[in-house]
Amino acid sequence: MKPLKTATALLATLALTSTLAACSGGGDGATAGNTGSNPSLDETFDWSRASHGPVKTVQFVLPDELVAIAPELENLTAVPVSATARELDSASMCAVDIAYDFPQGTEALAGPDVADDGEIARMAAEQAYDALHAVYIEGIEMPEGVDDPDELRSIAEEQVREHFKALNPPTEAELDEAVKQIMSDQYDRVFAEYFDPAKATQSEQQGRTDGQNLFGADAKPIEELDSSDPERGKYYSADLETLTTVWDCASDPLDASTYESAWFQVLTSDDEQHSFAVAHITSTKNGDIYIFDAEIRDYETDVNGDWIAD
Repeated sequence: MKPLKTATALLATLALTSTLAACSGGGDGATAGNTGSNPSLDETFDWSRASHGPVKTVQFVLPDELVAIAPELENLTAVPVSATARELDSASMCAVDIAYDFPQGTEALAGPDVADDGEIARMAAEQAYDALHAVYIEGIEMPEGVDDPDELRSIAEEQVREHFKALNPPTEAELDEAVKQIMSDQYDRVFAEYFDPAKATQSEQQGRTDGQNLFGADAKPIEELDSSDPERGKYYSADLETLTTVWDCASDPLDASTYESAWFQVLTSDDEQHSFAVAHITSTKNGDIYIFDAEIRDYETDVNGDWIAD
């Protein structure tokens, strides 16, 4: 993989590119959904309009005016560089290659680390101990440094037993029944409600490739794409810099029944990912690419065409 740009350098590049595109001038007859006859505009999409095309390839840039007022762009994690039609030997299927850059590395989008068995058991036990607290079982305290689920349950059960002993049950059998009931209704139920799905998620994550962590669990290596008999889906390059999407060819530029989205992704202050800018793309059998809809989150242009916060 080529060296990744820093966020600062990337923003400078975006600003410079959009400035050069603006300075190149507009072609005659440019209308919404078409960039006229100017080749430089035909190859560039900057979110100044909601649609674009037809083109064989398109470069994505953000206007320098927008970059200047959007501080969240300092935390860019994914940047679509370009989209290019990919030729397939199919009468009905189309494909588009979207090239991406990841200013903070692919790890920033790969999701959290996979929890091990001990971490899952302890988190499930914390929920179960809280459930015992919620029904006013006194003396419940989860031990430190214990991850084994059987040991954690045994300790909780003993604490529950001590609680009911203090209530002076008439017989040992009634004490045993009370402990059994509360452990089943509260501890075991809550533990399973957390542990089982967390364990399933762990198994799924452990089986994923880097490309699947980045582009989705259903994404496949590009080597699995058969151009003569393509299957719908997403395919990632070995260097993780290109996402190829295969879909049914659009019947016309406004056919949005199948499409892919190119997204500028940013990391928020609470470590959540969200799309800052999105362009929805479709393609037709002749290899044309169309952007039929696009949006910028939290920003818009005013009546003068200047970017402002929404």
